[in-house]
Amino acid sequence: MQFKKMTLKEWNEKFDCGLITSYRRFNNCGFEKNIPCEIDEFGQVVKEKPRVLTDEEIKNSKRNRALLIELLRLRYNLLSASLNSEDEKIKAIFVVDVNNKGTLKKDLAKLGVKYKQDSVLFLPKGTLNFENKLKAYLIGTNKCCNNLLKFGEIKLLEKKIFMIINTKEFFLEDILEKPNFLKVFSSGSQAMGANFIVKSYEKTIPLELIKELQKNIIQLISKR
Repeated sequence: MQFKKMTLKEWNEKFDCGLITSYRRFNNCGFEKNIPCEIDEFGQVVKEKPRVLTDEEIKNSKRNRALLIELLRLRYNLLSASLNSEDEKIKAIFVVDVNNKGTLKKDLAKLGVKYKQDSVLFLPKGTLNFENKLKAYLIGTNKCCNNLLKFGEIKLLEKKIFMIINTKEFFLEDILEKPNFLKVFSSGSQAMGANFIVKSYEKTIPLELIKELQKNIIQLISKR
């Protein structure tokens, strides 16, 4: 099987897949009608004034590489995917359960919590072939007051595949696109620093609280 020539749709015909990103435009939940949330993504009282992050802050964030490392450690194949809103375009990670572990939905939900995302998307095998009439699962993964989904809420999608990021809907650009495999390391020395990258990100978040939230979200989505 020549994986490199497969489209997103072809990957999904053979395996469960999903979409996730580490992208955040705000330093916490951001604004809704110019009114900031009183709690952050993890449900803690906001201490820092909400603001839009600079392009440099977003570029230098450790979140993206840390997320890629965690997904690779879970033995998933990772490909690039483009998402569009009306006025913005971002890159997301198309995750493929190539080893048929059967834990992708739970793993995505847990990582969505850890990486401050509004949502993650789970695509059961065959979902991107709309003739199958299978439904994707959009899962709310933070506690922001302006998130379009509640924490642990599941929204079933059919025909229109999108994610909620920074309170906006971002649609999957082209399910027929031939995406690139995502690479994290270009050398052995960089690979050796993987644990440092993840640990560096973890120092910036309330890890014990997040572990509790991850348990909670697994309980919530297991009921569906």
